[in-house]
Amino acid sequence: MPDPTSQFRDHYRELGVAPDASYTDVRQAWREAAKRWHPDINRGPDAEETMKRINEAWNVLSDARRRSEYDLTYQQQQSGTGQVGYRRESDVDFSADGDWARGAHRSASPAGTYPKSKVAAALFAFFLGGFGAHKFYLGYTGPGVALLISTIVGIVTAIVVIGVIVLFVVGIIVLIEFFIYVFKSEEDFHQTYVVGRRNWF
Repeated sequence: MPDPTSQFRDHYRELGVAPDASYTDVRQAWREAAKRWHPDINRGPDAEETMKRINEAWNVLSDARRRSEYDLTYQQQQSGTGQVGYRRESDVDFSADGDWARGAHRSASPAGTYPKSKVAAALFAFFLGGFGAHKFYLGYTGPGVALLISTIVGIVTAIVVIGVIVLFVVGIIVLIEFFIYVFKSEEDFHQTYVVGRRNWF
């Protein structure tokens, strides 16, 4: 719940995104801001404090429940009908790798709520994993496309391979029948395949 004693922060402004920004947009903005302000990269005097504000913004806006609560306060602030702030929860950290912020992680959410459902992700992976559904659900477009293309290629390849095998078997059958027909006598051929109506060989 909002904490009246806490100073309100404009998390959207901190990350440079619009209030209606998608989860993917928020994540991208946070990564770019982290690349610029992480103390391991930026040696400026304000880097550490700025990084804390960026982490706080990400921590709130990346969590569906917290963002919903924050948006109510944000709208009140924008309309001038309320002065209630939102609590600060900077439980996000990550490691720096050269010019990039990597290894992002967060501690367990106090409320146990997360922006994406592991159950949904698991079901997508089980039933439609070959088509990258779980990757798309989690916002990993690149890996999702890779799985999708791999599956399509695999299906096409399997169809081609199966087709080749079928054609090979058919070829063997007709070749056997060719030799049988050639080496049978006219009488035997007539009795077996015309009168006897023998279908194969």
